[in-house]
Amino acid sequence: MRRASKAGAAMVLIVMDHPGNVVTEPEDGQGTTVPTLTISMKEGTAIREAIEAGEDVMLRLRADIERKAGLKTANVWGVLPGMTDENILIMAHTYAMFDGALDNASGLVMLMEIARYYAAKPKAERRRTITFVTTPDHHHGATGVKWINQNMRDFPGKTALMVNCEHPSQTQTYRLGGGLMTSTTTSARR
Repeated sequence: MRRASKAGAAMVLIVMDHPGNVVTEPEDGQGTTVPTLTISMKEGTAIREAIEAGEDVMLRLRADIERKAGLKTANVWGVLPGMTDENILIMAHTYAMFDGALDNASGLVMLMEIARYYAAKPKAERRRTITFVTTPDHHHGATGVKWINQNMRDFPGKTALMVNCEHPSQTQTYRLGGGLMTSTTTSARR
């Protein structure tokens, strides 16, 4: 997205292979300075095919966007002390879009189960300290992760392992007609 914006794009469209009209502003545009939207595969394919055919493409967008200044958000974390100050970081995001059970309730459940398992063990059996962090948004540079980077600068140097609990329950999906069908197979994408 940033590369397209820096190259002079007037708009960046992210094409998602989900049925319907999925329109979002992904992660605050991830550094873009132009309008950045996610659109459906059907819409993205139509635009791409028109461009490939040499046709002029005109887009009409209607956006009803309300920005609210001064809102607060928060990371939530807990620490299970170990026998050393060397860390293991387990994280998950609390933000949900499209399929909240998958993205990312399944990751939160995974984080909580890991916490429950290790909290039941005596401290003497935990060689490293385990830090559990949830971010109120996605996990790759948005507000919650920026806060971690700005306020926990010494943390990574003492961290042996970072685990991001993201979509652990995702199953393989297939397009079927105008919708998606899930299988009982774990998706290779995750």
